[in-house]
Amino acid sequence: MISTAAATDAEHAALGHRLAEAWRCGALVPAAPAPDPAAVVHVTRMGRGESFEAWEIRPEAGPVLTVRIPWQDEALHAPAMAGEVLALERTPEGLGPQPLALHEDAARSPIGRPCLVTTHMPGRILAPEAWTPAHLRAHARRLAELHRTDEPWRAPSWAEETGALFAQWPAQLAPGDPHGLAPLIAAAGQECAAAAEEIDAAPRWTLCHGDLCATNIVWEDGRCAYIDFEWAMADDPARDLAIIGGPVHAGPWYVPMTEEQVAGFVQEYRARCTELGGLVEETSALRSRMRAWTAYERTAMLVHVAGRAEHSALHARVLPQLRGTLAAMLGVA
Repeated sequence: MISTAAATDAEHAALGHRLAEAWRCGALVPAAPAPDPAAVVHVTRMGRGESFEAWEIRPEAGPVLTVRIPWQDEALHAPAMAGEVLALERTPEGLGPQPLALHEDAARSPIGRPCLVTTHMPGRILAPEAWTPAHLRAHARRLAELHRTDEPWRAPSWAEETGALFAQWPAQLAPGDPHGLAPLIAAAGQECAAAAEEIDAAPRWTLCHGDLCATNIVWEDGRCAYIDFEWAMADDPARDLAIIGGPVHAGPWYVPMTEEQVAGFVQEYRARCTELGGLVEETSALRSRMRAWTAYERTAMLVHVAGRAEHSALHARVLPQLRGTLAAMLGVA
């Protein structure tokens, strides 16, 4: 039996059938014992992110699986899945899914598409307005656990990562810059350039998720876990602390937080770091780098949202709020 309730067209239905057959014959996860060919399995398309679709493989007997499939620019995103596997292998148990099989080559993939098969992380995603102080505390503590181990390898330098993008973004704006984004890009670029030395000299680099907005955090029984490790790498822990939200927020991604709530969030993170016996940075140092990461990450999202606003009701609705809250932080009219 194949359930494709979320597949609304023939292409999705066909992919759902290929996933079910690949699971049944044991090709989807070659290292696992082959299931009974007559076994009942439900295949559901869970949703589509910026780069990947997620599918759920739910047998009536056996573990539930998640399959991530790039839905655009396969040549660009398929190789990134190997990096995601490396990050997942470093992720503490229970904080994220475990990788089970990687099919990078579409020609050799059992479904004819590149895909990554992982264990399933149960839970639900909360809208930003549904987050409570208890959720923020729980997330802060789990982040400290993710960041527990120092990484010997490093991400690109701050100047390498941000400089080229700030130079490219103005050219991506609509003709005439109708949303007035150029001044924000310039102001954010200046703020990030000023923080380059501080971020490159961060006292520790850890495994960071890299995209821990609300849509990549699942909740079950008051505990959270993380999904979608596409951007995970060795990086500054302040990056993960900055992404969840704060004064610059909008849409389904960022949790609105007052200054007091941000301070409490960082305090809870530091308290858990103390319990784990690791390096505990001063609050002022973390907050300073968090501000730079916020300027960079929200500007990247702002350019992305503006590029989609003409054809997406969600992005059109989010754009003014994201622009307004970022402008307020940067002091731009």
